[in-house]
Amino acid sequence: MFNSPRRRLAWLAAASLFVPASLFAKTPTQAFADLPNRLKISQTVVVTDATGQTTKGKVAGITASSLDVLAPDRRTLPSQTINKISRTDSPLNGTLIGAGVGIGASLLWYEGAMNSPEEGSIYVWYAVGSWLAPLAGTLLGFLIDRQDDMVPIYVAPPRKPRPSVTVAPVVARKAPAVLVMVRF
Repeated sequence: MFNSPRRRLAWLAAASLFVPASLFAKTPTQAFADLPNRLKISQTVVVTDATGQTTKGKVAGITASSLDVLAPDRRTLPSQTINKISRTDSPLNGTLIGAGVGIGASLLWYEGAMNSPEEGSIYVWYAVGSWLAPLAGTLLGFLIDRQDDMVPIYVAPPRKPRPSVTVAPVVARKAPAVLVMVRF
């Protein structure tokens, strides 16, 4: 099965398709000041604010205290109101990479069929391998790219609750009381 270097290389290439893309993903930062190193101007992002509303647009500018997004008009979003920033990606690059891998696999299959001592191996490649491997590679590339579409690059640190004072009456048989709860 792995008796030739070309076959070993083909099996390694095929096995690499099943490595999850999340292994190579960066963990999201909680420091807004790190965003200039992680975002590029005109990169498409989805910004989720503290109320859960999302804004999709292209990055127009980044400062230490705000993010400017073109969605379609220019919006300045202060860092205190942003809960999460995710980058989006076009499915085209993953689809093209998958098609390239599929065509490469088809060419390896073709070479194996041409050098095979079995009668009719090349006809199997013509009937199945010439179109199935490129199609499967293209589909896998598209699906892997879609899985990695909304990668969070910034997640706001947990916000501390506001200090509060709660006063509540306590009703008891023997004595009335008041419950006071203070949170910091």
